[in-house]
Amino acid sequence: MLDTGMKPTNPVVNRSHPLAKGLVGAYAFEDGIRLSDLSGHGRNGTIANSGETWETSPYGQAIKFQGGASGAYMTTTSTPLVHFAISLIFKAPNSGHYYWNSLFKTNGTGWGDINFWMESHPSYKRYDLSINNRLSGSVLTGHIHEFDIWTHLVATYDQNELRVYKNGVLAGSASQSAALSQTATQWEFSGQGNHSSDETASTMASALVFDRALSA
Repeated sequence: MLDTGMKPTNPVVNRSHPLAKGLVGAYAFEDGIRLSDLSGHGRNGTIANSGETWETSPYGQAIKFQGGASGAYMTTTSTPLVHFAISLIFKAPNSGHYYWNSLFKTNGTGWGDINFWMESHPSYKRYDLSINNRLSGSVLTGHIHEFDIWTHLVATYDQNELRVYKNGVLAGSASQSAALSQTATQWEFSGQGNHSSDETASTMASALVFDRALSA
């Protein structure tokens, strides 16, 4: 079940709580625990490259990633996922130009086992969720994302359907039954773009990873 107000708590999330079932990574970006994994699994984050800054959001502290193909992003060790849900509270900037902006992905072959990103274009602003290096299809949500507005996003897969939710409402879905590839060794949370001009600097206030699918 989706909870648009869910943010990790200090020092460790109560994993016996029904909403925390299957939680395998939790990041609140608060002072003193900025990159700590509050799920209790020890997948603490590391900043790759540099240039991240911190700001206050309606949800507490938030990390602002430096954009660009070589900008700052956070990496953690991964765990094999069969089903998954990625829950993010984030804000997208208005850069004034076209860009692709990765929000969450796994490393591995090409696009990765999981890739959740947004695309900003003069004609559309949308989210995309794909699996298995995009060889097993993807879901595009259409014209739905907004600039400079805090948004709760969930990308989820149950081996029947890929789904993206925006603020608790289904924004896009696609039938899919492929088994998820297992080539990844790390997760990447990012404001990183697809080329050097993508200086998007997205901001995140919360990031949760579940090893189960979520639904509205």
